[in-house]
Order: sequence, then structure tokens, then C-alpha cells
Amino acid sequence: MTLTQLNAFVLVARLGSVTAAANALGVSESAVSQALSALRLHLGDQLVTRGPVGMTLTPGGSRLLSTASQIVVLGAEAHAAVRAAQGAPEAAPGGVHLHHRRVHDTAR
Repeated sequence: MTLTQLNAFVLVARLGSVTAAANALGVSESAVSQALSALRLHLGDQLVTRGPVGMTLTPGGSRLLSTASQIVVLGAEAHAAVRAAQGAPEAAPGGVHLHHRRVHDTAR
């Protein structure tokens, strides 16, 4: 389980589609689908299902969302702390830099 996989899951859950998550991350839909597949395999749960109006969380996905959101935020804070220690400017809190694009966390 990686931060990238968790971030992809959180965005799919919040935005309701793989396409929207891929657009937010600046990656292909295939990359988001692969991240979800790896996370599903690792956790042994579907996490999300496709419905007629977007993605729906399974009970396991619903339970994961809160924890995964916290982990994504902590990952961003860890990244910012290391960059600050290196003298780099701090990024605004509440997001994660992946593939050189900022993804905002709406949970804060």
C-alpha cells in the first residue's frame, strides 16, 4: 500500500470517478485504475464499485476513506517538513504533490 494508491482512492471516493481523479492528479485513467487495483489486492476488498451515476464505496471503502484521507494529509505534511528543513519554501497545507501537480484535500 502506497501513498499514491491511497491518494488515488481518496480522490476517486471524493470526486466519484476515475476520470475526475485522473484529471485532478494529471495522470491517465489507467494509472488511477492500476493504483486502485493494487490497493484492492493488498487490502482484499473492492473498496469502490461502478454504478450508473459514478463510483460507490463498499463498506470497506467507507471505513478506509477517513484513515486514508488522514494518511494523505500526513504524507503532505511530512514532505513539507523535509522541504522546509532543506530550506525550500513551504507549500500550503492540505494537499499532496504528485506528478508535479497539487491536489487539495477538502477534508480540512
